[in-house]
Amino acid sequence: MTNPLLHGSAILRRSLLSFAARLRWRIGLFLLLTLSGCVRSETTIKFQSFNAGELVQHIQLDPQLYQLDRPAVDRWLASIEQRTQALGGQLQHSSQLDLTATLPFHTAQELTDKFAAFFQGGSSAAAIAPQLRLQESNFLLASRYHLDYEVDLRSLTNGLAPDKFSDVFFDLALQVPARPWSLSQHWQLPIDELHHPQATFWILNPLGIGGVMIICLVAAAYWLQDRFFATRP
Repeated sequence: MTNPLLHGSAILRRSLLSFAARLRWRIGLFLLLTLSGCVRSETTIKFQSFNAGELVQHIQLDPQLYQLDRPAVDRWLASIEQRTQALGGQLQHSSQLDLTATLPFHTAQELTDKFAAFFQGGSSAAAIAPQLRLQESNFLLASRYHLDYEVDLRSLTNGLAPDKFSDVFFDLALQVPARPWSLSQHWQLPIDELHHPQATFWILNPLGIGGVMIICLVAAAYWLQDRFFATRP
């Protein structure tokens, strides 16, 4: 029979370890954002077609940050690599402190799922984890998308001198196939604000277009056949 005291002690120990882990990540994030140096985070959502795209996260850190607290920076970068691999993505290093994570997606739901898992999967980013909602409406010849992005960066100003605000960059970019009715967009996100960018865009559906063309060709063939037999004596 399980000893209640031992069971309670084990639960308490696990809770303390979990709290300590979250605290370490938050301290690491605080150090990254409040110590001297530059931090750049660029999120790009790329649509190549209606069923193929990439979520790209580019992170660039000032070498001063690495010198000030190497363990915190290493743990943070390692968590990014782990999440990227777990989600079937690829990680490229331009340098030790300049990396790009690329996550492929094929549907709107897959994009939102991977976005949530990537940005909310690390405890260090939980306090500022952005929210992405993407609504898709399928029509015969094209798909209509409505992107709704929200992130509150105001908490990053805590303990940060106003003259350091400009050293922390957050950007969001949307890239879609160039069309008169759908244009790529870019938003700069200052860290002392609540941001809620939105965009509506259309992407052509080649399967639907091909289906319409086949129907038109079949209809034209029947019309020509009727015309040909109608003119024969």
